[in-house]
Amino acid sequence: NPPTNKIIEQLSMNRPQIQFRELDEQLWSLPNDINLNRLKRPKFSMGYRHMMQWFAVLLWPYLAGEGYTHVMRMDDDSYIHTEIQYDLFDFMRRTGKKYGFRQPIIDPVHGQGYDELVEEFLTDNPNAATPEQIA
Repeated sequence: NPPTNKIIEQLSMNRPQIQFRELDEQLWSLPNDINLNRLKRPKFSMGYRHMMQWFAVLLWPYLAGEGYTHVMRMDDDSYIHTEIQYDLFDFMRRTGKKYGFRQPIIDPVHGQGYDELVEEFLTDNPNAATPEQIA
């Protein structure tokens, strides 16, 4: 369901640039040939499936058609913790970048036994990788 006027008013209060667009049926409907009885994962709601299709496939041509050349997509649980002191979009244009991401958490430890597992695999499968790939 589209947001109510009250929700739009509240969201717009401190965001003068915000815009709301109603998507036409072509962008937010089920494919004609889908068999609802054959869906394998009922734990994913139809709304979730629409959202995934939107962000994975449909968003990009829609925004290009609206004149956008660059997009920053953030989830509702995404945060920018420090000030970015340069124009991200200008940087991407100047350097010819098409895609970027930030991964603020780096896991310094891998699972116990991983090295041994890889070593055993390479011993059992000597042609799986070249020495240059292993170094």
